[in-house]
Amino acid sequence: MEPTFIKKEREIRQSEDFTSLRALGIKYVQELTGAFWTDYNEHDPGVTILEQLCYALTDLAYKTNFDIEHHLFNSDDNDQAFFKPQDILPCNALTIKDYRKVILDSFFEVKNVWFDKIDLSTNSINGLYRIYLNLDDSIKTEEEKEAVVAKVVKFYNGIRNLSEDVEDVVVLSKKEVKIFGDVEVDGIREIESVYADIYYYIQQYLSTEVQFYSLQEMIDEGKDLQEIFNGPLLKHGFIKDEDLHPRVSKLLISEIIKIIMQLEGVISVKNLYLQIGDKRFDNQIELADDELPSLSLKISSSENTRNIEFFKGDVHYGGVDNQAVLRKLNEMLSSNTRVYRLNEEYFDIEKGEELSIEYNSIQEHFPAVYGVGEDGIPGGPDKKRIAQAKQLKAYLVIFEQLMVNYLAQLSHSKELFSLKTELNQTYFFDLVRGKISNVDPLLADDNESFIEDKLLFEDRIPKHYDKGLEVLVKQGDNYEDRRNRFLDYLLAVHGESFIQYSLSQFNYYYEDEEFEKELIKNKTRLLKSLAFINKERAKAFDYSKDAFGTSNVPGIVEKLSALLGLYEGGKDEEGEIGYRFRSLTTSFKDFGVELIDEKLWKRKKRLWEKWTSLENIEEADLEAQSEYIDEVDYDLGALSEEKQKELIDRTVFVNSKILSPYFLREGLLKDNYRVYWDEGSKKHFLVYKSEELWEKVGEFDSFDDAAECALLLSEKIRQLNIQSEGLHFVEHILLRPKVKDQKFGIYLCDEEGTPFLRSEEQFTYERRLEIIELLKDEITIYGNYAVEITENKDFEVRFQTSKENILFISLKANDSVEYTHEQMENLYKHLANVERLVAYEDKIDYYIRHSSKDMIVPEHFFAFRISIILPNWSARFENKEFRSIAEETMRDQIPAYISPSFLWLSVNEIEEFEQLYFEWLNLKKNNKPEDEDKLDQLNNEITQMLMTFASNKD
Repeated sequence: MEPTFIKKEREIRQSEDFTSLRALGIKYVQELTGAFWTDYNEHDPGVTILEQLCYALTDLAYKTNFDIEHHLFNSDDNDQAFFKPQDILPCNALTIKDYRKVILDSFFEVKNVWFDKIDLSTNSINGLYRIYLNLDDSIKTEEEKEAVVAKVVKFYNGIRNLSEDVEDVVVLSKKEVKIFGDVEVDGIREIESVYADIYYYIQQYLSTEVQFYSLQEMIDEGKDLQEIFNGPLLKHGFIKDEDLHPRVSKLLISEIIKIIMQLEGVISVKNLYLQIGDKRFDNQIELADDELPSLSLKISSSENTRNIEFFKGDVHYGGVDNQAVLRKLNEMLSSNTRVYRLNEEYFDIEKGEELSIEYNSIQEHFPAVYGVGEDGIPGGPDKKRIAQAKQLKAYLVIFEQLMVNYLAQLSHSKELFSLKTELNQTYFFDLVRGKISNVDPLLADDNESFIEDKLLFEDRIPKHYDKGLEVLVKQGDNYEDRRNRFLDYLLAVHGESFIQYSLSQFNYYYEDEEFEKELIKNKTRLLKSLAFINKERAKAFDYSKDAFGTSNVPGIVEKLSALLGLYEGGKDEEGEIGYRFRSLTTSFKDFGVELIDEKLWKRKKRLWEKWTSLENIEEADLEAQSEYIDEVDYDLGALSEEKQKELIDRTVFVNSKILSPYFLREGLLKDNYRVYWDEGSKKHFLVYKSEELWEKVGEFDSFDDAAECALLLSEKIRQLNIQSEGLHFVEHILLRPKVKDQKFGIYLCDEEGTPFLRSEEQFTYERRLEIIELLKDEITIYGNYAVEITENKDFEVRFQTSKENILFISLKANDSVEYTHEQMENLYKHLANVERLVAYEDKIDYYIRHSSKDMIVPEHFFAFRISIILPNWSARFENKEFRSIAEETMRDQIPAYISPSFLWLSVNEIEEFEQLYFEWLNLKKNNKPEDEDKLDQLNNEITQMLMTFASNKD
């Protein structure tokens, strides 16, 4: 093992070591030339050239080793792929403590706030919160309190997470508590300080005021960036998790004594009790749900009147200065008042400096006798000597062009690692003109001639030096592949990967090169929005704001749209591209056609055949006489908008105003379009050979018109497919019934935990709780069970309570009376704990039902569940293998606590759903009392629709 020590000299890389490069160069020359050169001494011109090149290489290495922030310097932060800690580390409020932090950060009127999960006494649906607000003392009137509550709820709607909602907000009322007792002290510390401490720390225990800290204060406490920026980013500093104490719902005298005993100077506490009004409490105080204890800080100004008496042994301290106590207490309370730090700069990241990487020609460093410098050959050289100098100069240009290109590539590093969408190359070059003296006469400037060698070059290479160099560099630049790999690296830096490669086999819409560019666009889009996506991944949409046509969508949707390559839907007011909430059938309506549902296609087929029929034309003639369309012969970009519209208007789609489902998919294939000359009508028919038959697409006066229409139509069909690919997120919890409605039913479950009996009627939530308590004894009474015959002459188990006559009936009837009796016996044994003890909670379950006409909805349908609505008609979405990969992708990205259901719907089903959903969004946003009944009806209709779609899928 080699000993470790500090070396006296700094180690340098071989690329910066002239001596090492020179030795290596001579070694290679010797291997290549053997005995056909010289002794390689310094006087040899070849060695001189080698030395100049080695010096130039060390200069390149020196410039390469500039700090990375200089190479990546970019004046436009929007093109940066590297994020500041405060941009990439924080997330949307996720935990209960996160919610508390952002509300305290956003509302001066709120002294403290607590979030409690709704318990079974209020609602049994998971994902609901009750917010408790401790408002500032300046908020006194009911109108002011209601205004604060409204603002807090609206704010919560903007930060809430998927499948979560607020059920209730409670403004806490202050319950003034007085403290009395005897305290023994050590006599070392002044009594006034002990007295003030007692009041201060007990008040902090009862009602803590949360503090904000600066970034430097957090760093000084030894916290790292991951810990500091864990959670939401606040506007006014940072809040420590440990400062967010739970809400006090019970006051224990023992806890108060413990707090006092921990104070400096206190030896013991005796005769301690609390008082509310005239009532004395020696053990504990139970507080109501809407009450918050507040210690009375009123200390008598009289020295003879005190709530707490102080002793040292048997000596009573009578001369306590109450005014000094009040002064010290106020100082402590003031120092603990919440301080807001507005607009604090978190991190000023070193952006580096813009480098000017210039190339210095080696020819200026050669001895003058070589004649390659700016001054040329000294003396009066003859033509031969001048020609020899030019020959050497041209020889050196080959080496220098490589080094100039190297520096050009180095200077564009920031672009390779940027998010520039206009970047269309990954290899860069620069010209030696202006960098090497007297070089222009040596460079070819032939604009007419080309080098054509298919074995060496794919393209014709201009003999003009500058233009030819550009073509050569571009020819070696596999832009799509290299750009994709750069973006893959940037994604990997942030722990992301792009799965669209697995979807490349479902590329219905792009040529191979186009698809690579589409990948680049989606990766760039993902990287640009990465900070937002990661921050908002679990965030839901804000139902109190407009959704249609906006980016008000769940945070995860933006990421899914990039990963799956979904159509964004446009730009927002700031010009940013992103997924926009929209109707998935708008593109067809804008085109003026109706996409016919596969299930309803038979009704429209005759009308379609009428428009597309090629009567009196034999299929053999169509096959033999129709001509293919060569796409390269036409430039659609040269057609005016009027001409394009004129051609499209002559198609059967515009005239019939319908689009067949199979043509939406098959109409993408340009090779299946052909042009047929019809002798009878003297028209050129644009025809399409589908899998079923030949169909007429339109009639035109010329072949070119028909061909151009085919290409336009293929592009239009592609756009219709792409623009109709999207999704809707439906959070089931937002469809929940109100607890006051009579929609809550009860299941009695069998030994497998499967619902077997259900209550015949439904109740309010409060009434259901009463019945559940009643059932604890009733299910143990054998006489409450019976087998009855149904209207259909089948048999079912029934259960009816002896008190209040609550009836439960079987979910399924049976045609065997013996089997039904056996079911009843087994159910009774299970519910009555005859054979084994089973927890009561495992014997019951719950359901929701709007009316007797509606399907029964299991209550767990509303908790942490979402439905993702997707169209099933596009060429890509119609493929079941693609759907499977897409579902797997979405399931991987959706937060783990969410259970998703994927519903691939037809165009009619989507239209039916969107009609209800858009109306529901509007009513939910407006939140008007007069719309409650209509909103309740829509909640049920959407729930019933989702249940139906899910059952059809199964």
